[in-house]
Amino acid sequence: SRPGANLPRGTHNTSWRLCKRVNLDSLSWHLCARIDLPPEQVDNDALVQSILTHSALVQSPADKPTHGRNLRLEGLAGMAHPAIRNLLSIIRRHVDQYLADRFASAHPLIGRRPKAARLQGWALVLTDDGHEETHIHPQGWLTVIYYARVPQPSARVAQGDAPPPGSLVFGSWPPAFAGALPDFPSWHIEPKAGTLLIFPSFFGHGTIPTGVEEQRICVALDVIPCTAVPSP
Repeated sequence: SRPGANLPRGTHNTSWRLCKRVNLDSLSWHLCARIDLPPEQVDNDALVQSILTHSALVQSPADKPTHGRNLRLEGLAGMAHPAIRNLLSIIRRHVDQYLADRFASAHPLIGRRPKAARLQGWALVLTDDGHEETHIHPQGWLTVIYYARVPQPSARVAQGDAPPPGSLVFGSWPPAFAGALPDFPSWHIEPKAGTLLIFPSFFGHGTIPTGVEEQRICVALDVIPCTAVPSP
């Protein structure tokens, strides 16, 4: 089934309802944070190896928004590998800083922040045509993505106005809203190894295939209110 097909009535409109209360042009810059971590902070080689050699690394199930050549490793937040624990510690610090930097914001994302939260995460390995269709993370408050390996895409120049290969693309969700909401913000990010992104889980986002054989490996985590029901 498509992402969000079983959400309660009205959930599809969440991003638009929240966006209407702030200036649309400033939304992406205010609520989407990019931090390029220096290589000495994260051992990407060790992190990649911990992911690629794990026995639970399998193709994404059909109910995920992932298509093409891909592998997924669930349960990352509970793993004991030193490289993973180090990354989780860094992410927790940056999530705390994200909130501190925006604490005075009138946006409901901050005003309705959870009193307590936990991390739920996974790793994703994409190759060639592997990509994620536009989706949201309905259980999360914030979503964090860290890029451990980013290959050179097949072509650096996009066709027309399309984002370049390998881009992470933000926009309306479901995508059908785009025609009805021409002013809805849309933008893309070209990550590199060491890029850490933090953004609201209600932001619609998807990826453009890299078109190359080298694996693109990222870690994704949701900051989930402790009252939320864990995913199966």
